[in-house]
Amino acid sequence: MANLIRMNRFKTVKSSKTEEGGSSQVILEKVYKAMDRCQVEFDRIYQGILEEMEEKGICVKNEKELTEEQSDFCRKYFFGRDKPMAGSPDAS
Repeated sequence: MANLIRMNRFKTVKSSKTEEGGSSQVILEKVYKAMDRCQVEFDRIYQGILEEMEEKGICVKNEKELTEEQSDFCRKYFFGRDKPMAGSPDAS
């Protein structure tokens, strides 16, 4: 991917063929289209998971949706080293 982007930046190389036989521009466009399709599919699946979780009473919030108290709790819980990390031998 990075090589295609670099090839595409230089006008002298734009018309050159890649090892696969296509121009870097054409291949890069195909890659971007595939990435777009993957992103749409990811978003659809992720939204479905969030909806199923909400039906079971599990809410996902981002840092902007937290109160100051909730933010402090999360900061201490996830970044404080007072408790063992999940999965460590010391965790219960």
